[in-house]
Amino acid sequence: MAGKKKYVDQTRADMKSLNVYKPEYEPTIDLLGQICADRDKALKQFKDEGSQYTVEKPTREGVVMVKNPLFVLIQDLNSSIVQTRRELGLTPKGLKALKAKEADPKPTSALISLLAGEDDEPIASKAIS
Repeated sequence: MAGKKKYVDQTRADMKSLNVYKPEYEPTIDLLGQICADRDKALKQFKDEGSQYTVEKPTREGVVMVKNPLFVLIQDLNSSIVQTRRELGLTPKGLKALKAKEADPKPTSALISLLAGEDDEPIASKAIS
């Protein structure tokens, strides 16, 4: 599908330009491409049907106005797009979080440090509780 591929290629290029691309992100990049393509289809259908934000819904009591299900779908897909882009580091908040994660060394427990020989304190001086 051309629409999905366009979004996948653009996302990958954006990530590479920000130096946050990793091959292990490919499934998420692919998912984002699919969500964007689905949003485009829903948006086209919404426009083709007159861009009505509310529609009539028959009930036992009569007819009530409700949000157009296509409009609700578009809103949900847009939220998913923003969330997925954030996870990939393609929003300011997401990029900041990814950079912070890369900058922080992984915390190690005292036992792991001791076993790895990273602790200069003699073993005998350590109290076991």
